[in-house]
Amino acid sequence: MGLLALVGVVAIGCGPKTRGKKARGGGDFSALGAGGGGEGGEGGEGGEAGGGGLGAKASLATTGAASNLQRVTTDPIDEERPMLSPDGGTLLVGLRTWTKKDGFHHPGIVAVSPNGGGGRTMMTPGGIEADRAAWLPDGSSYVYATNGPGAWSLVRAQSKSAGSPYAVVASGDVAPGADYPTVAPDGLVALTIEQNKVLFIATIRLDGSGYQLLQQGNQAAFSPDGKRLAFIRDVNGSTQLFVSARDGGGVAQLTFGKAAVYWPTWSPDGQWIAFATNRGTEYQGDDAQRYQLFVVRPDGSGLMQLTNGTSDCGFPMWGVDGFIYFNANKAGNYDIWRLRPNPDLGGSAI
Repeated sequence: MGLLALVGVVAIGCGPKTRGKKARGGGDFSALGAGGGGEGGEGGEGGEAGGGGLGAKASLATTGAASNLQRVTTDPIDEERPMLSPDGGTLLVGLRTWTKKDGFHHPGIVAVSPNGGGGRTMMTPGGIEADRAAWLPDGSSYVYATNGPGAWSLVRAQSKSAGSPYAVVASGDVAPGADYPTVAPDGLVALTIEQNKVLFIATIRLDGSGYQLLQQGNQAAFSPDGKRLAFIRDVNGSTQLFVSARDGGGVAQLTFGKAAVYWPTWSPDGQWIAFATNRGTEYQGDDAQRYQLFVVRPDGSGLMQLTNGTSDCGFPMWGVDGFIYFNANKAGNYDIWRLRPNPDLGGSAI
């Protein structure tokens, strides 16, 4: 189908780098027509919408390109950035609070069962803010962003035990505003840093060596083979989806226009990239703008919508078990949900 234009108007981003600020996003795909085919999952049920400011009832459904929509967590606190372990047994989830006075806070990362139930375990030390976990390839530990060292830094948990101490991989002096880490199979870490109010992607080794500023962008995700990066970049005031080689070469823009695109994640076979974007809600005010999940091939073809409804969806993560985990505010606060894309992604391509 070729590269696709995403047309609309972007407001303050739903997935910005900024941690301490209430921000939602906007955009529209109206030039592309309807997405997916038919509803499925739990689309008929509604809950009181909350964290996204949607007001009345919120619905959440799958399109014809996905099925098996399931709610994973039910706790009243907002949750984000689900990250499934390489063995598929543990889901790390970031916690999030917000007040009008103080904005966003991230009180820690918990471990839950990807199948739901069974309680939760606080994985990060107390007294710090922590978020954006990314597992190491062997599942022995994970990296995450925290203000524990003072400035926000990239750290590595010394084990996958509850409350594990951490070692600093990149301090805030080296990697200012360290955020959104992703780890390649060989252990190379890509992360977002901020310089002069501009977001860049940098790479570093787990031992803290080899720090390199790669390219302008945000929210990078390594492909399963570690050879490519998917990421977002601001283009004329809107965030667009890009792919590149792991060294920053061969950059290709996959989406165009003014719609906001966030949180790319690769399918386990490297054939698809899932992400969150909004569509048709940009004129309803910042708090009413909603994001849905889409997939596209790494060459920009085959764009399809996976979710619809009035819920706000974000932070997709495509697990080794074939499910895409994400957060949504169908029940009021942002819980973790999951869905399974159809094996042939048989929805209607846009």
